Amino acid sequence: MSELAIFGGMKAVTKDPSDMFLWPIITNEEQEAVLKVLHDRSMSNTDITTEFERQFAKWQKLKYALGYCNGTMALLAAMYAVGLGAGDEIISPSLSYCGLPCGSQRAR
Repeated sequence: MSELAIFGGMKAVTKDPSDMFLWPIITNEEQEAVLKVLHDRSMSNTDITTEFERQFAKWQKLKYALGYCNGTMALLAAMYAVGLGAGDEIISPSLSYCGLPCGSQRAR
């Protein structure tokens, strides 16, 4: 068994941490896609969302996919889909996404 880095063993992460956590991580492809939407003035258009859903479903080898505006709404939809209601219990990690309790309150 190898020795832990703290005791002189090899480090698991050798990359300089100063450039590891730069946020957001944006590729040229993503930047071009955003600029296209802005230049086409199609920000509120459903065409781009419908195309994303189609491609995502294909990538996941599914018949359908739904895009949501944020994680809270996606969690809320999942709660409705499984029939979550008053008195039902949600088990989650102690360190969890803040939208989970918000969504569970609305799903009653």
